[in-house]
Parts: sequence; C-alpha cells; structure tokens
Amino acid sequence: MASTETPQMTVLHLETGHVVAAATCGKRKLTVDDLTGGTYLAVRLPKTTDQVNITPDLLTAAIYARDDDALDRPLEYRVDPNLPTLLFGGVPIDLTAITGPHWIEAPDGTAVLSLWQVEDHLEVGRSVLANGLPDAAEPILTDAQIHLCAGEPLAYKG
Repeated sequence: MASTETPQMTVLHLETGHVVAAATCGKRKLTVDDLTGGTYLAVRLPKTTDQVNITPDLLTAAIYARDDDALDRPLEYRVDPNLPTLLFGGVPIDLTAITGPHWIEAPDGTAVLSLWQVEDHLEVGRSVLANGLPDAAEPILTDAQIHLCAGEPLAYKG
C-alpha cells in the first residue's frame, strides 16, 4: 500500500524570512548542520558564478510540504511563521542592473540585513535603508553581497 504522507522539504532561511536553500531527503528532516556541514552554506547568486557563504548561526531550518518551485528557485521564496506554506517573495534583484537612484523599493528606515563575502569570510551588517540603499559601508575587497529587507525580494550584487 502506498504512503499517503505528504512529501516534505527542509528550507533554510534567514531572520528576515528569506529562503536561501531548499532540500529533500526522503522522510528525513534535514538540519542546518546537515546542509552546512557545520561550516557554511554556499549561496550562488543568480546568473553569476559568485557566491556568499552564509554561516550556520544565521540560518534556521523549517519543514514544509514539498514544493518543486521552491526547490528549483529557493531565493524567490520567504517564510512567514504565521503561515503553513512558503510565500513567493519576488524575483531576486540584481543591483548591478539597476540604473535609478533606488535599489530596494522599501521606505527609508526599513531594517536591512547585509551579507558581504569578503575573500574567504562573511561580513554581516545590520542597518536601515536610505534612498533604497543600505546605510552601511561596503567592506573593502567584497566579492559578492546580499541585502535583505523583510517582505522585499532578496537583492544581490556579484
């Protein structure tokens, strides 16, 4: 007799709710350590070979019903702890392609979590938006970066 249990997946998300990884492993519920090896999760930026290596202390694992779209494009989804399903968060914003004065379409003063890959280590910044930009200085030698505001699409620059 076939199982009627709903297939599940594990997603890793940040404090802003942005999903950065999704995986399945049969009936096993994967943990942050399973998916990071205890060191980091390499998040490849869309349409680039650049990546940001997110450390386990910034990640939370959550279990959801398997969703093939979320498995294929996890960076487009976000977690809302009050809902039983993932939410579409929007297509990630390539900050190198923006020509206007605003990168992120959120009000000034909105909290932003910035993750900068600086050579072989991760720099974490928490600031607010000012004219659509994080009000934080980009570290010298930054290779890739992700900027996250709750409720807004993930923004990145490679």
